[in-house]
Amino acid sequence: MSSMFWVGASLLASEIGFFSTLIVNSFLVHLIIFYTKQVFGAYKYLVLSFSLMGIVFATAEFIVKPMTHNYKASFTFFTLERPFKCSKETAMILLAAYSSTYAATISLLAVQFVYRYWAIFHVRRLSFFNGIWILFWIFLAMMFGVDWSCSVYFLGMPDKVSEDYLRLEISDQYNLNITRLAYFSAVVYDSEYHIRWRSVMVMGSVSKVLSIQYAVMIFCGVRMHFKMAEKMEQFSITNRKMHKQLFKTLVVQITVPTFTIFMPVMFMFLIPFFDLQLGIPTGVLLCALSLYPFIDGLIVISIVSDYRKAAIEVFRRILSRITCGRFKLHQVKKYDFSVSGGGVGADGSTAGTIARTNRVGVNSRTTASTF
Repeated sequence: MSSMFWVGASLLASEIGFFSTLIVNSFLVHLIIFYTKQVFGAYKYLVLSFSLMGIVFATAEFIVKPMTHNYKASFTFFTLERPFKCSKETAMILLAAYSSTYAATISLLAVQFVYRYWAIFHVRRLSFFNGIWILFWIFLAMMFGVDWSCSVYFLGMPDKVSEDYLRLEISDQYNLNITRLAYFSAVVYDSEYHIRWRSVMVMGSVSKVLSIQYAVMIFCGVRMHFKMAEKMEQFSITNRKMHKQLFKTLVVQITVPTFTIFMPVMFMFLIPFFDLQLGIPTGVLLCALSLYPFIDGLIVISIVSDYRKAAIEVFRRILSRITCGRFKLHQVKKYDFSVSGGGVGADGSTAGTIARTNRVGVNSRTTASTF
């Protein structure tokens, strides 16, 4: 049975994911830069980096259009069309580069969990997110991406065994000649059922990156869930509300990727070890990956009140301009509750302070945080 129906579905999801991510995450970046300049301190830059990484990830997927296929004891990662009509070798490099954006995206998400965990339980450690340290965390996430792509490129390089193993399956399912296809593969067992250790290594290497990130998120999430109540008593009402909202964001951010990023990928990696007599066009599971950056952007805007209120203000201004002022906005006094976090004072207390500025004026900008 041909897999072209699922190919069409995957390509459509990739296009939807790209345009929706571009719109939502660009809007979130706009809110972060122009409406919340002093909110959250280092956390603001983490959210900004994650939003930009989501755009890069969605763009890479839109360009490369990756597909995956599981057949018996094999896992194949390939592209149906060579981007920009490039050579096979260039297409393989782009395919490996795309995989690095996936790993970097989930790594940046894990870094956010570390920040929020330290902000509640180890305030002094937040100094490791100040200044140039923030670049270290971003660099660390990028290194996980490099690790992933290097594993794919050097350990998943096709050979004669993989070509012979996959030739008929790829031809039947996608009507493609595997010798001309830009792909990486892992064939766990050869025709005599001997373990191919290079394939096991590439599966183990990428699973390692995935497991580390998920373990960090699970650890931080579980600890915050069971210990947050007693810690909340030590915070002011304003900071208590802020931490609760950010924790709610992280809960959703760990639930959604569990079903859209971690489980689908681990499913694809584990199937080959069972050598099941089936062929599955698992490229359809990439649909979930392509939609995740868009979903995460909506999560942040919807749950974090600072971004939500700024978004509403932007939409009100747009509506007012479209209706040429016929839609009257009720002007109220605007307050700026700027929360600057991410540091530790000389006395060991949290460096986050709350500054209130009463602003009255028709053209004043709302940067109010109601945490």
